[in-house]
Amino acid sequence: MVNLSMCNEKVFNKMGLDARVDVLREQGTYIGARYYGSYHVHLYALNGFYVELYMKLGINLIQIVEIQKNRKIIEQYAEGVKLEIDLS
Repeated sequence: MVNLSMCNEKVFNKMGLDARVDVLREQGTYIGARYYGSYHVHLYALNGFYVELYMKLGINLIQIVEIQKNRKIIEQYAEGVKLEIDLS
């Protein structure tokens, strides 16, 4: 079992799929979702980095969990956020 407080990008990349999912469930902060091809992709923040979880549409099977560093992709999630803030 990995000490979750020590989970950095290097440690995360060495984990298998099931361990990555467990870490996201226990320590990740859910940010949002998008569709990409035949996947429903979920973005999480984890210890200062971002992780995408790819779930195959139709069968709800997690197939990929990987660190996402592409700023343009991460910014796509912000497009779906609607804030109603009165700053007056």
